[in-house]
Parts: sequence; structure tokens; C-alpha cells
Amino acid sequence: MQTNLNGISGTTLELGVAGPKLKNSSGAVEARNNGDSDYAIVRGASPAGDDDLTTQEYVLEQVTGYIRQDGAAGFTRTSTSTFTVTDNATNQCIFVPGLPIAYRTTAGSGSFSYGILKSYSSGTVTIMGIAFPSPLGELRVGPAYKVAGVTLQVAGALTTGDDKLNTVMNTVFDWPNSDAFLVAARGKVETAASGANLHVAIGVGAAGTDLFNSPVYLYLAQSTNQVDSAVNISSSNYAVDFWDKLFVNIDQVGSGTAGSDLTIQLLGVFA
Repeated sequence: MQTNLNGISGTTLELGVAGPKLKNSSGAVEARNNGDSDYAIVRGASPAGDDDLTTQEYVLEQVTGYIRQDGAAGFTRTSTSTFTVTDNATNQCIFVPGLPIAYRTTAGSGSFSYGILKSYSSGTVTIMGIAFPSPLGELRVGPAYKVAGVTLQVAGALTTGDDKLNTVMNTVFDWPNSDAFLVAARGKVETAASGANLHVAIGVGAAGTDLFNSPVYLYLAQSTNQVDSAVNISSSNYAVDFWDKLFVNIDQVGSGTAGSDLTIQLLGVFA
């Protein structure tokens, strides 16, 4: 048995039978596949020192600020808008309402969808945003600075029609932040509609580019209570760029009292 192997005379060391290779390439160490036709994957721990090699997971967390939770927290998808975790102090501190969340079907692969944490109750977490995929393979929670909001207002008695910010308020409202994803909306009126519910749609970039789907609007019942969106956000239309125009479209007003003085709050999250 060799107990003090100082090196090999060649430039390539094969690990196991038909396994990957370590190669000296002009003084650089390369991990190569067995046929030396491409690089091989090398896995390891997250870095501890300044000169340590890093992992994709470490870079993703450092660059985006979104921390992966499926390992430590452990979760179970229970619906398109909820998942459960062990109800303890740690998870209460992780899943704080108002923080952004990113999730995808397969852990470590594919693009993320985005939402925002709405509530935490005895280990049940509810979100607003894009509906959870099934299966739900990975989720990450981001920091509070990844969230931005705007408020849109339409004064006076409400009437049906598109682009009420322009036609009623004589103004244009553009998204004033860097590129983001609009994941939640809250609507409220000063005077309630009667005879029929109020239906409010939001356009992103164009009046007909609906933020919501199934249904395509907020239902404001015949009440002055605030109404929140759920997971009826359109994955096709929720990306908003800097200076994209935002539209408030009213599809239906009350048949008795129309309703008046509408306020819409929109929340966006940054990737």
C-alpha cells in the first residue's frame, strides 16, 4: 500500500474505473469527464475562507439575497397558496408576512416564480402572487428591501372604462422602481358600491395586459372593506420594468350606487 504518494508522472489522474479525471492543463487543475471531452462537475461545501472555491448555492444566496428554506425549515405544499412547516420560533422568524418569496417546481433547476408572504398561523404559511406549482420543489425567502409598493387613486364617483388614471385623474403613473414582479394588490373604496360588485383590473405596460387571471380583476364587494389579491396573478404579465405604465381599468360598478374614491396598492418584489 502506497502511504506517501507525491505525484504521478502523467498529466491526468483517473478516479475509479471509467470515472472522471483530474487534469493538469498548462498549470491549471481541471476536472474532466472520462473521455476528456468536457468538464466534470465538482461538488463541495460552501466556502469558509477568502481563497476557497464557491458553490452555485452560495453565489445564488449572496447575489439575490433569497435564502433557500427547504432543507432547514422543511415544508409541505397544501394548496396553490399555502404550505405548512413545523410551528416553532425559528420558522416564525423565517416566514414573516411581507417578505418576498421565490419558488420553483424542481430544486436546483428551472426558473423561479415570485410572491409575497401574506400570513403565518400555527405553521401554515399563505402567500399572494403566482400560484404554487405542483410539485413544489424549492422555495426561498428574501429580505424586506426586495419589496416595493405604489399607491394608485381614482377620485370621485366611479364609472366603467379603461385607464382611469388618465381619463379621471388626468395623470399617467409609471412604475418608479427598477425591474420587478407585481405580486399583490389591495383595493378599497370610500363609498361602497350597491346593487352589484365593483370589478377593477390592472394593466401592466398596456391597458389590456391584465395583471390578474381567473378572475382578471379584483372583486370589491358591496362594502368599504379592503380586498386583497390571492394567487390569481398572471405569470405572463406580472413582470414590470422601470417606467412601465400602470393602468386602472374598471369593468363593472354598482348598479345602484356606483362606488367612489378608489385606492389600489400594488406590491412588487425584486428578483
